[in-house]
Amino acid sequence: MSIKIRRIWKRWDGNEWALQEAKRNLFRHYLVVGVTEELEDFISVLEVLLPRFYRGAKAFYTQGLKGNLRQTSKKIPPSQATQEKIKTSHIYRMEKEFYDFALQTFHVTKVGIFNKSEKIRYSYQKIRPE
Repeated sequence: MSIKIRRIWKRWDGNEWALQEAKRNLFRHYLVVGVTEELEDFISVLEVLLPRFYRGAKAFYTQGLKGNLRQTSKKIPPSQATQEKIKTSHIYRMEKEFYDFALQTFHVTKVGIFNKSEKIRYSYQKIRPE
């Protein structure tokens, strides 16, 4: 990376405007954004929103045909001191805020599509979080 690019990147690194712009872009330009922890729910939402492309995707996913996924044989969690140091970082807090925003947006979308009785309720407009 050239010095000029590093200087430009340094200005945007941890910038509050950039965080707000990322949130706006997620909201304006993406139909739905899911998270890995809720992958099955994300696939269910895709089946409803884009049935032409994702019909049967949840059944395929739940059949266990995940042979291409890698598994870590030995996971060593970071020490408490390392976790605390990371959590004090301004950039980490901003990334966490963006993740929480994306997660909340996904939950609002999911609730808007599926009611509690698991019946599908169609909505053809963007569901906006409060």
